[in-house]
Amino acid sequence: MLYCLTADTAYFIQYDEGDNLFDTRKYPIIFLSQTMIAKRFIRLPRDDFLNFTQYINVDQVNVVWMFHSVRCGSTAYSQVFNALPGWITMSEPQSLGSIFDTQGDQALFFVKSAEFKTVAEAIVKCNLKNIPENNKGVFIKSSVFDEHLPPMIGKVFPHHKLLFAYRDVQPGAESFYKVVNPVVVDACYLCQ
Repeated sequence: MLYCLTADTAYFIQYDEGDNLFDTRKYPIIFLSQTMIAKRFIRLPRDDFLNFTQYINVDQVNVVWMFHSVRCGSTAYSQVFNALPGWITMSEPQSLGSIFDTQGDQALFFVKSAEFKTVAEAIVKCNLKNIPENNKGVFIKSSVFDEHLPPMIGKVFPHHKLLFAYRDVQPGAESFYKVVNPVVVDACYLCQ
């Protein structure tokens, strides 16, 4: 499975056949679990990766994307779709966000480029290529940093459906603070 894409390399992970990365009860966020269960990393030159994905056809896959703000219940949506018969959930795949790691302050210009469309399309195709044909669909819960993807999805994958989940800013921020603050306080205490 694709882990991340850098300026010159696509990184894949290999894991035990019995591990189900798509089980959101066991792995609520896929990019965290990928690192925990990886048995081996496989490197492929970026250009070879882009050439390989040109031949992947995922038109038959029924895909529902969720774009969301923090602490809005998006993980609960992942659990719901995960429980539906014949559905697979990909919760926050790191591979989509990794395309910005090398962009720095040029990221906002990059999302408007032809290269962005090519790279994002390749990542989506690669993520969907192993979905069994008898599945009813795939639910992809985006990362909160993936807000740049809907225009590309609309153009390249017009049959994909898009959902948006939001929460009022103040309750969302308070909830996020309650979750993150203990970690930050503990980290600051350890650094003293």
